[in-house]
Amino acid sequence: MHLMCITMATTLICVLVEAALDEYHRRRFFLELDEAFGRLHSDPAAQAAEDADRRALDGTLADGLSAENGYEVDGSA
Repeated sequence: MHLMCITMATTLICVLVEAALDEYHRRRFFLELDEAFGRLHSDPAAQAAEDADRRALDGTLADGLSAENGYEVDGSA
């Protein structure tokens, strides 16, 4: 096989393997995320703690921002 063809084939294989690995990692991330949320929602104490954390942080994203600077701030996360 010509060297240029070998290089092109190797590059194509590398691109395909990289795409497959990216897809695998993406799917695995979201599966693990879904499992973690499932565990959270099945534990009332953990869910209550999460809700309390979210309430404590509610509105903090708007710290220092104002309508004068073009931001619409409603105070909720």
